[in-house]
Amino acid sequence: MKTARDVTILFVDDEPDLLRSLGRFLRKEPYRLLFAGSGTEALKLLLAEPVDIVISDLRMPDMDGLALLRDVKAGYPKVIRIILSATRDVEQTIEAINTGEVYRFISKPLDPELFKQIIRDTVDYHLLKFERREVITEIEKRLLQASPPEHLAGASIRALMIPAGNLGGDFTDYYVYDDRHLDILIGDVMGKGIQSALVAASLKHLFAKSLALHDCSVTPKLTCRYFTHDIKKIDQVILSVEAMCLESLMELEIFATLNYARLDLETGKIGLVDCGHPPVIHYRSETGRCSLIKGNNMPLGIIKQSDYHVVTHEIQAGDLLLFYSDGITETQDDSGELFGEERLTSLIQTHHHLPLEELLITIKAEAAAFCQCTQFRDDFTCIAVRIE
Repeated sequence: MKTARDVTILFVDDEPDLLRSLGRFLRKEPYRLLFAGSGTEALKLLLAEPVDIVISDLRMPDMDGLALLRDVKAGYPKVIRIILSATRDVEQTIEAINTGEVYRFISKPLDPELFKQIIRDTVDYHLLKFERREVITEIEKRLLQASPPEHLAGASIRALMIPAGNLGGDFTDYYVYDDRHLDILIGDVMGKGIQSALVAASLKHLFAKSLALHDCSVTPKLTCRYFTHDIKKIDQVILSVEAMCLESLMELEIFATLNYARLDLETGKIGLVDCGHPPVIHYRSETGRCSLIKGNNMPLGIIKQSDYHVVTHEIQAGDLLLFYSDGITETQDDSGELFGEERLTSLIQTHHHLPLEELLITIKAEAAAFCQCTQFRDDFTCIAVRIE
């Protein structure tokens, strides 16, 4: 559990005497204190140190406080931002508060005890937010994420799922029949918040229920005792799930995109039902090129569909499959340009040889560098499968 002793506060002011005074005044407080004499120095510290709260003077040469805190908001959105402001700057500072660039302002000259209380209140607010994020992360980990199977004959699987900080709709699951046959589910429920997370968790349950009813005899661990071997029958799983949830989804006016794939490692085939989700990237070792596996079905919950089209592809040793959510491809830079499918495909083609963990870390690093951020705005989900 994070406490006040774990909180780092960065003070930014171009007056060295003021920074020294703050250090003396707050020396008995439990927080870790950092000091910077300019906006440029503050940004360098943020790169090197974990910071929770930034308190900056407004009027500084080269880079004023609002410009600094805008950069902090863009690059470190979880950092709480406070401005020190003289009375004449109140209107400008209030505008910054209203646009979300600044959490609050402290007027100059400083009232020592009031200043100390504001810092304490801000630290409490940060700790509450941190506790909430921990709860959200735990909910998503237990309800929406699933651990890839470890022991397969002919494939290895790794996954990376980074929550955006609010309850989201990304979900994944794996249904293992034996060491050469499995299904992979990845989906995204429209919207954010508790409703989306609950719908996502319900859909995972309905897929497991549908498999138990229609496809195989399922043990408590969702490991099937026998397998139909027919990848073309996965459309029946989707139809069964639709029958159980369509009415509720339409009443809630919510829908889900998803990819449901069946891998037959014995015959070297993949079957995919694509319900409006980003396509699966398929790196082919034979050609050294990437292609896209995609279908043309509507997202689940928009309209009743009489059938679902199954796409089948051959897979062979050395091939790589990447399942992912639009949180990756729709990551934006400062100009609004999207990271995009083409950039992600190029990454896979260039780095396909990396161990799967390193490949996923590389994708994350490239996306973060593209948007120049440490926290993605949408859930970041991808599953990599290497055929061996």
